[in-house]
Amino acid sequence: MSSFFQELRRRKVFRVAAVYAVVSWVIIQVADTLFPALQLPEWTITFITVLLILGFFPTMVMAWAYQRSAEGIKPHEQVQASPGSPATSAQPINYLILIVVLAVAGFQVFDRFAESNLEAARESTSVTATDATLAPMRYNLNLGPLVRRPMNAGNFISRFEFSPDGEELIFPSFDGKKYQLNARNMEQFEARVLIETDEEIDGARFSPDGRMLAIHQGIGDLSILSLAGGSPQEGPENVQVNGYNWLDNNHIIYQDYVSDSVYRYALDTQDSELLFDGLKLPYLQSPLLVPGTDIILFTANRDNSSANPGDPALMSIDLQTGARRQLLANAYDARLIDSGQLLFMRGNDLWGVYFDQESLQVVGTPVPLVSGIENESSMDFGSYAVSSRGMLVYVPGTNVTSRSQRSLVWRDQNGNEEVIDLSPGPYTEMALSPSGQRIALSVSVDGVEDIWTYDFNLQGVLNRVTGSGDAENPVWSLDGDSLFFNRSTQDPDTNGVWQVSASGAGETIRVIPGDSLLIPRSLDPDGNLIIQRGLQGDSDIMRSTPASGNVTLSPLIVSEYGETLPSISPDGRLVAYVSFETGVREVFVRPYPDTESNRWRVSTNGGDEPHWGSNNRLYYLTTSRPLELVTLDIEYDTDLRVRDRRQEALRYYFIGSRPSYAVDEINDRLLFSKFIDQDERQSWGDGQKPVIANVISNFTAEVNDKVGKGESGSLDRL
Repeated sequence: MSSFFQELRRRKVFRVAAVYAVVSWVIIQVADTLFPALQLPEWTITFITVLLILGFFPTMVMAWAYQRSAEGIKPHEQVQASPGSPATSAQPINYLILIVVLAVAGFQVFDRFAESNLEAARESTSVTATDATLAPMRYNLNLGPLVRRPMNAGNFISRFEFSPDGEELIFPSFDGKKYQLNARNMEQFEARVLIETDEEIDGARFSPDGRMLAIHQGIGDLSILSLAGGSPQEGPENVQVNGYNWLDNNHIIYQDYVSDSVYRYALDTQDSELLFDGLKLPYLQSPLLVPGTDIILFTANRDNSSANPGDPALMSIDLQTGARRQLLANAYDARLIDSGQLLFMRGNDLWGVYFDQESLQVVGTPVPLVSGIENESSMDFGSYAVSSRGMLVYVPGTNVTSRSQRSLVWRDQNGNEEVIDLSPGPYTEMALSPSGQRIALSVSVDGVEDIWTYDFNLQGVLNRVTGSGDAENPVWSLDGDSLFFNRSTQDPDTNGVWQVSASGAGETIRVIPGDSLLIPRSLDPDGNLIIQRGLQGDSDIMRSTPASGNVTLSPLIVSEYGETLPSISPDGRLVAYVSFETGVREVFVRPYPDTESNRWRVSTNGGDEPHWGSNNRLYYLTTSRPLELVTLDIEYDTDLRVRDRRQEALRYYFIGSRPSYAVDEINDRLLFSKFIDQDERQSWGDGQKPVIANVISNFTAEVNDKVGKGESGSLDRL
């Protein structure tokens, strides 16, 4: 053995090993310092280390087999050894250097491999421990100084939707001028606006892949927005969409509110396939596809025998067979979460119950989870959403419909108010009889709207004059004996303008049939009806003589700008209306009946809903906020002049459905409806405080703890 080591020393293998180790160590140190600065991948340092280790053994073999001589590098057998050359005194130092360098190299290898594995193990242990012990955390989310979207009944509701990955929260808003759809990344401070429009945005739903949004707008339009960019694309045509949601990335299920029929809409062909008619599925709200099945969960609150809504119930229906089943009574707006629980609203509270996706039934007893969430009972919506990451976001509150009660008040020219002796209610459109002694009102209760009258000589008594459940926009006849109103349905035998006795007795007659939406707005002194055909943006103004036989619609003001809300002056010489001619809503006046001879813009910075008073006095509302009432005293012969202009702020009045106020020409005063709960509800034009939502992170852990497979729990009061 000693002779072998002597041969290693003689062939200088130890010396080569020492030099190789020192050089390798230097290379590793240089790489460790330089490579990160050059932004090279971390694996390149490991690669160099491994390469040097693998090169050690071939180098030792070469040192054994070859030797440097005066004639160059030759095989060792060809080189004569120097006789009697003893080991030098430096040889022990060489051994020491070799041992130290090898130790350093070994440490480097350990640092690259063993330590990285230990660190990964520590991180894995830390994450596992954190996940196992993570408790739900509660905090507030300031959504900003947003004015939330006004509902048809004057209510406010915040409707949320999480993206499939749980990273972004979608919610609509209104800033006093435009409607927005906002997206807020939950890890960022501010939201970004996805779209901005003049048309109301009711809410939006993500496609399963998170690349598209189905957006509910206006009175029921559905549009599709690609999040990759571009403008929204129109969805199903000639329908008023009620409940809707995605079935897959190419199909949307929706219900037409007018016919109650349920359809499946294909994005690629833009065709709608009828799934169920109105008798099979009379009401479908918040539809939700159970993953991996053809089962839809939805909220139902109408039965087949009556148009009057009942208590909401959570139902399921099989898209293939049409088989229906009631899952829960007194439940609405359900969300199915990944852990298997079904969340739903009951009254003002959020509840949970376990849902067995094999039997497609709820299991156990429902458990209350969170108390006091803003909701809208007539449309069965709650202001909450749950993400795939287990985060709950909601707006604390109660039923906004219960806060929509309004009183009728007179307002004189000095701003003084007088409350009318009539119980508060959900009053919307209104019209005064020619004598000023009676009021016609649209009363909307849980989606059912009819015309009622109130006689000042019979204080406190409302008289219902229609019973179809879809009567709107009353206009008095010149003699005050009857009322005109419109119905908007898909049935050609019911769509159009109708006439009914002001007492409600006798037959209701359709006097102007029509395939499109026809809204009576005013009467001229000869008894001709001034009609708005269509809605804003795609509307014009027509004239017709009401009759039960054949009638014709004559164009009065027709252009590309979408004219709405016509009002004829008492002397019949002028017509005021609203147009988008300037790009915003403005009030214009034209001569009547020769409307093409001239026109004048009388609003200065946006205007809406003009009404005439006596002596050519014109009123309108501003579109800028805070809301103001503008009064114009007008002189007109061959030209029109504004003799006086006055503006006054309006607060706490309901301004939404039109006509939302009326003019008493005889007593020179105006009729408004006013919120009785002024601390809770402001006129939507006056703005609100910032919307503060509550957030519970890791909410699914709390649901699992309280609901599980159906165990009972306690109410979480936040």
